[in-house]
Amino acid sequence: MVFNCLCLLYSIQFHLFLCSLILSLSLIFCELCISIGCDVTAKLVSAFVLSRLDCCNAVLTGLPASTLAPLQRVLNAAAWVVVGLRPRDHVTPSLCELHWLPIAARIDYKLCLLVHKSFVGQVSDYITELLTPAAILHGHH
Repeated sequence: MVFNCLCLLYSIQFHLFLCSLILSLSLIFCELCISIGCDVTAKLVSAFVLSRLDCCNAVLTGLPASTLAPLQRVLNAAAWVVVGLRPRDHVTPSLCELHWLPIAARIDYKLCLLVHKSFVGQVSDYITELLTPAAILHGHH
């Protein structure tokens, strides 16, 4: 059990390291936004930052908000870069404008999508075997 917790902690720390590294690269995109346009910048940040935030984020489900906060800050900074916000501007309207879900909602969405794909047969059998219908858990057949 302790080994699993340490592996999860290491995984989260490595995930945060990668995200912060990619975010620092995305700050370069901020300078490029003027020359290439904000639409292209949004696509580049989405490809390089959001794809890393979404990679294997299903393992982060159930973690406290304090653990997810660094990832949310990466997402907020990415929105700040794309939209070109000033330091005191609120980022939530920009996230809505970009159609980007907050980190906790991204994790929930990914899990719901995985369960849906399992029900319609679009995932491997081993994933479907890991799922147990809630009716069986509560004794309702």
